[in-house]
Amino acid sequence: MLEVIPEQKFGDSRLDFLLKKKDTELWVEVKGCTLIYGSTATFPDAPTTRGKRHVGELKKALESGSEALIMILVLRKDASCFKANESIDPDFAEAFKDAVNAGVQVCPLVFSYEGKDLFYMGKVPLCTEEYNSI
Repeated sequence: MLEVIPEQKFGDSRLDFLLKKKDTELWVEVKGCTLIYGSTATFPDAPTTRGKRHVGELKKALESGSEALIMILVLRKDASCFKANESIDPDFAEAFKDAVNAGVQVCPLVFSYEGKDLFYMGKVPLCTEEYNSI
């Protein structure tokens, strides 16, 4: 049976979800993304020390034997890939790269908002070669 626990404390942060199933723990942090350059979705749209801390905590969770996932909700249907926004927040981008290269999973999901309806459009890949484990 899967147990979903929202707003769970890990280290110095409160992460969005902890999913537990038997002996497996999956820590999940969800980020919303509305900024796009060309067809590249990117996060953050402003410097975020909190976001950097969350990514670092996910890496620590992974190192402690849990699984870890960053879910990116891309609210732009014209996105073809996702990357961390190095020009807005190089510290977050470096932490994101380190976490991904350590094995933290990333799941960028694209949604389209039309009127009062939200439509799931699919998953997009990371769009750079700088991530070793992808």
